[in-house]
Amino acid sequence: MNTKEIAALLVPADPAILHALGIQEEFSSAARKLQAAATRQPVSAFSFLSQRIHIDGAGWHPSGETYPCLAALQGALWENRKVSITYLRGEDTTERLVAPLGLVVKRGVWYLVAGHDGEMRTYRVSRITEAKVTAESFEQPEDFVLSEYWETSTAAFKSALPRYPASLLVRNHTMKELQRERYVALLHQEPSEAPGWIRAEAEFNTPESARRIILSLGQGIKVTAPPELVDTVASALREAAALYDF
Repeated sequence: MNTKEIAALLVPADPAILHALGIQEEFSSAARKLQAAATRQPVSAFSFLSQRIHIDGAGWHPSGETYPCLAALQGALWENRKVSITYLRGEDTTERLVAPLGLVVKRGVWYLVAGHDGEMRTYRVSRITEAKVTAESFEQPEDFVLSEYWETSTAAFKSALPRYPASLLVRNHTMKELQRERYVALLHQEPSEAPGWIRAEAEFNTPESARRIILSLGQGIKVTAPPELVDTVASALREAAALYDF
């Protein structure tokens, strides 16, 4: 089997679905057999694939983003060829010559990990408006491991984000929605004295983000601290009610 054939079988595999169907062990067994077959080739196609494609987390969440340059980036990745990209940053664009080292998908969003000017960079693929594969080749760094780089860079990105702590009361049935929010870190949860509610300590990125997320969850959540967040959420609710002459 070649690299693309192995990719077609393994990349769509969703651990959550495999677990729900009770066939995760069978999948692992099949993957080992594929790997054994692939290693008979001079260069393991299985190893080649795992070094260039990384799936972060279980589940597929349609992002609504489009990726017109994804095929070109993938082709350059297979052939170790540099790519001239046009990248959208806000309202501005920048052009860079990059060495594509891997593609990562997280929650249905694709990212390109590439070398540029001696540094590793991460680019959101939907923001790449043009990609021209060049004839210039490059060597994959021997010590580069895509999954390790992604884990380290993600941790560094999260640690650099601003943090805004808040205390919440969350209805039991709303907790799963809150847990799915990308920009909320739940630090502690415990049952509330009120039936059907959970006390939670959370960190948001900013007061504005906290206000938006809390309001989006409607009657399923109540902020109890800090006081300024309580005031801004209550004020927003009063303004919304005033629109209906309540």
